[in-house]
Formats: sequence, structure tokens, C-alpha cells
Amino acid sequence: MTKLVSTARGALGSLLLGAALATSGMLACSVPAQAAQQVSKEFFEKFQPAQDALQKRDYSGALRAAKDSVGAAKNATEKSYALKVQFQAAYQLQNWADAASAADALLAMEGGSAAEKNTYRRSLASIYAAQRQTDKAISYTQEAMRGGATQRDYELLYSMYQLKGDCGNTLSNLDKLLAGKPANESQLKARNSCYFKSNDSAKRAPVVEELVRRFPKKAYFTDLVGVYGDQKLDDRAMLNVYRWGFENNLIEREVDYVTYANAALSSGSSAEANRALEKGVKSGAVNVKDATSRTARLVDSTKKISADDKAKLPQLDKEARAGKNGESDVALGAAYYGTGEYAKAVEALQRAMQPERVGRVKRPDDANMLLGISLSKTGKKADAEKAFTAAKADPRMAKAASLWLGK
Repeated sequence: MTKLVSTARGALGSLLLGAALATSGMLACSVPAQAAQQVSKEFFEKFQPAQDALQKRDYSGALRAAKDSVGAAKNATEKSYALKVQFQAAYQLQNWADAASAADALLAMEGGSAAEKNTYRRSLASIYAAQRQTDKAISYTQEAMRGGATQRDYELLYSMYQLKGDCGNTLSNLDKLLAGKPANESQLKARNSCYFKSNDSAKRAPVVEELVRRFPKKAYFTDLVGVYGDQKLDDRAMLNVYRWGFENNLIEREVDYVTYANAALSSGSSAEANRALEKGVKSGAVNVKDATSRTARLVDSTKKISADDKAKLPQLDKEARAGKNGESDVALGAAYYGTGEYAKAVEALQRAMQPERVGRVKRPDDANMLLGISLSKTGKKADAEKAFTAAKADPRMAKAASLWLGK
């Protein structure tokens, strides 16, 4: 007996089977009392055991008896009763061959309402979808849709076209299925895959951003880094993207740990760079087995730079407080952020944004980002959101700020 198989991205699953079984239950499966005179005694003797077994949910017995009664049928009326029981019993058993045979025979017969025939077409579509016979599933669904489309039709078509690798029809039917509703994770992954195949970074970016925001996983963060790399996102914005990934434990590749560390070093946050590399080494993502490798040398040099910078912190603090150069306060805030002294980082960064100092801050958007992150680390969520919102006003930092804002 063939079992139902999920489609790519898990879009079909038991949903289609349940839907088809529900609709098949709407079909007549017994001889109505008023129609008893339309069937022969010989047929009824064969058919009644099938009808009784179906009512008792003895589907194996019902299927055997129904197939016997099909052979005993002398006219279209008798044959249709027997085929309907065969269909329902076979469907319940997931015996797709006998279910499909019965449904095809019923469709070929004259008579029967259009609604009933479309029910069989949709049932056949789900049978072939379960067997991944995509062309047949699509064909039967499209025939049924001539009488009016349903959401389940669009769901099946989206799933079948996805299996075929037909992104145009996958996305078209997905749009009709959702009709303004939010996509689930599987549907977002389907969009991501199609936009990746077509190298459409502009359409892919918001999809990956939504995946990372709603379903934070390492693979999606890796995709996000790749998309932003393609879009040549501002270097400081990228640093804050890496900071978000690091804080949410989403960085998994050596290249990303190294890129993050280098970006932190460039911003003057050597302790942050060292912290990132240490975590990468501990996780096994950053390989330092070869002491002469570029990565191993970076790990070693960053550790030394971090230690030196930490020793200079008291003097840096004293100088920043004494002057009125907001950029010095930003550098101090970054240094304190790297060492994990978030309250001191907040103090320095807030001082940098004071009217008499902010004029010399090169990147207020970046300063606000680091202020927001430091505030969030000290539990001041509302104040952090204000800082992120201020940073978002600069187009260069909008994507990174949205990530931290979660919207």
C-alpha cells in the first residue's frame, strides 16, 4: 500500500489527504431506499456486503465486496453504486490504484452532477499528488477549477509546480493561495528558493529578512548575509547585522566569524572581535589547528590587540570625558561594549549624542545602533527602540536597525 508522501518544502503532507477524504465522504456510497427497485436482486446480493462493511469501517472487506459487485453490475446505475463504495474504501486504505480506477470510471460515465464529478477530479488530483505524479495532479485540478477555484486547488498547484521546479507557476499559485495572508515558513522558503534561482536579490531580500525575523535559524542568517553582500550593504550596517546574528547565536560559518571580527576591529572594538573569534573557536567553526594559517594568526593578533586596548581604557575614558569630541565618546562606547561593560558603553554613547558633542560624530546612525544594542543589554528596551528608530532614519542603517527592531 502506498503511503502519502510530503511534497518539497513540506507543503502537502496530511492536509491534502484529509481534504480529499472529507470530500469523498460527501458522495453517495449506498443504495437509497427509493432506488432499491432500480437494481437487480443479483447485484444487491453482491453489493449489500460491501455497503455493510463500509458502514462498519471494514474497508478491506468493503473493497473486496465492492469490486465483486462492480463485476456483477448490469447497468450504469448499479455500476455507479459499486464504484462509489470501491472508491471510498480504497481511499480510506490509501490504495491509490483501486481508488483512481474507480474515480476514473465514474468520471467516464454519463450522468452525475458537475459538483460530484469535480469532487472526483480533486480526489484524483490528491491521489496523484501523493504519488508525486505532478502532471496528472495538475491536470485534474485545473479541470476541477473550471467550476470554480478553491484555496485547496491553489495549494495543490503551488506544491506540484514546486516539485517540478517551475518557479513561475509556483509563485503565481502561491500568491493566489495567500491572497494577502502571511506566508508560513515553508512558503517563505519556496519564495527564497525561486528568487535565488532567478538571481533576484531585490525580491529575495525581504523574504530572507522575514524568514530570519520570524523563524531565526542559522541557515537563514547565512542567506541574509549573502543577500546583503550582493546588495553591497554599508560596512557599518553589516557590522550591526553580524552583531544581531552573534547575539542570537545564528553565526555558524568561519567566514562569518572572521568577517564579523574584522569589521569589529575596523570600528575600534577589538574586545568584541576577540569575543567573536573565541566563540567561533569554541564552537569548532573557526579552525586554528594550523597555527600558521591566516585565521589562526588573526585569532592570535586579535587577542593581543584586545588586551592592549583594554589596558588603555582608563586613559581613553579620561580623555573622552575631558574633551568635547563626540567621536571620542563613540570610540569609548565601542570599547566598553566589546568588554561587556554595557552601562559604561551607554554612558559614553549618550554623552556622544549631546548637542555640544554630536557635531563631530562621523556616523550618528552607527552610534545610535551601538547605543540601542547596549541599552537592550542593560534591559532598557523602550530606550533601545528609540535609539534603533533614530538609526533607522539613515538609509544606510535602515536594514540593520529593522533587524534589531524586529520589524
